[in-house]
Amino acid sequence: MTDTAAFAMVNGHRSQRVPIAAGVRQGCPLAPLLYLFVAQALLRWLQHNAIGVQLDPDSPQLTTAVQYADDTEVLLSSPAAVPAFLQCMETFAQASGQHLNQSKVELLPLGTPAPSQPPPPADGPSTSAAAPQHSAAMPASIGGLRVVQQATALNLPFADVGHQPQVDWQPRVQQVYGRMRKILAMGFSAFGRAAAVAAYGLQLVTWHMEHDGTPSAGELGTLERKAAALIDRQLGPSSKQQRTTGVPQRLLVGHPRAGGFGALALREHVQARHAMWARRLALSVLYPPEQPPQHPWLRAANLFLRRCHPGFHPLAVLMSTCQGPWMWVRVLPPALQRVVAALGHLPPVADIVEEPLATGPWCWVAPLWGSPLLPAQAARSSSSSSSSSLSRGSPAQQPGESTQHTSNVPDVGHTQPARKLPKHWYNTMQQTN
Repeated sequence: MTDTAAFAMVNGHRSQRVPIAAGVRQGCPLAPLLYLFVAQALLRWLQHNAIGVQLDPDSPQLTTAVQYADDTEVLLSSPAAVPAFLQCMETFAQASGQHLNQSKVELLPLGTPAPSQPPPPADGPSTSAAAPQHSAAMPASIGGLRVVQQATALNLPFADVGHQPQVDWQPRVQQVYGRMRKILAMGFSAFGRAAAVAAYGLQLVTWHMEHDGTPSAGELGTLERKAAALIDRQLGPSSKQQRTTGVPQRLLVGHPRAGGFGALALREHVQARHAMWARRLALSVLYPPEQPPQHPWLRAANLFLRRCHPGFHPLAVLMSTCQGPWMWVRVLPPALQRVVAALGHLPPVADIVEEPLATGPWCWVAPLWGSPLLPAQAARSSSSSSSSSLSRGSPAQQPGESTQHTSNVPDVGHTQPARKLPKHWYNTMQQTN
């Protein structure tokens, strides 16, 4: 970039012109594209050199790395692959000028090494005896890279399966309370306080709640009550005053155009984030078998769930439940459990195409588990009903009331409003068959 300069604005006074010899201006839309251009080149170079792990034993495809913005986690098949990885990074540094800062690079052992793997080349003494069994014999460093039992990426802690660290919610919640005090001192209206608490305060914990689970029910309830007290009664998180509630907490939620105050429904918001991940998992069915999803987490999730139950299909998340076993799988990794249970908070699926979806040849290839026309109860029960309805118009069906039939599917007695089946799902199914 040539002829690029910047000025500093301090208390309304502008500094002298400062030329910028490298980079782009802050906020320039070209900046992320330039960075991703280099990050993609790095990924392709590692893939070209067969760096990665084979997730599916039946597929030769390697999963090389997980990337998000400027954060990259490279997956190595064994400690013996470290020298090849370092050589690739050295070649990339010579070509791009971006060198690997080895003081910030860590090796996190995951899983159980194969018995045929040779012992890793040690650069120092072995790790402590308190380490997990699979990595107890790992050296303190390999190729100059430190071996750790816990790492942090995107501000989230990671460890091996069975040793996942828990988030310390107390300091994070206290940070939210500190921002609430700042909001209180600004003199905002109730609408302004609601918007500020959602965008400036609670956003400190929503990322961790999405990926690491929620705090205890008591901590979460206290956080929600203090947020409501600030919005409605202008009470700080440490205030001991007693003021009459003006607007109940449940009525503070929602956009002002819909009659709310703009407050964030924290629990429902996090569940919606999990539902978006579940939606991506369900839509992975659109990838043809010869072109599996490019996102590593989609490949890993589908493979893991298929190993849990041979009848798994990505559309099975449409029939997930909030609690209890799902597809007879009682134990899932916490992150995966949150994803597959997310859509269980919604009512059952409904057929909303112009013409009711009728049976036909497509039924032979449609998945049994996860079929939008087969409720979960019907898949677990051999009983059938003489009535035929996919959804009910009212939340609870009373004796003697009429039922609106929308499709010729056995009724299993759903008592919730129906989830809607997107039209594009039906169109995709027709094209596939």
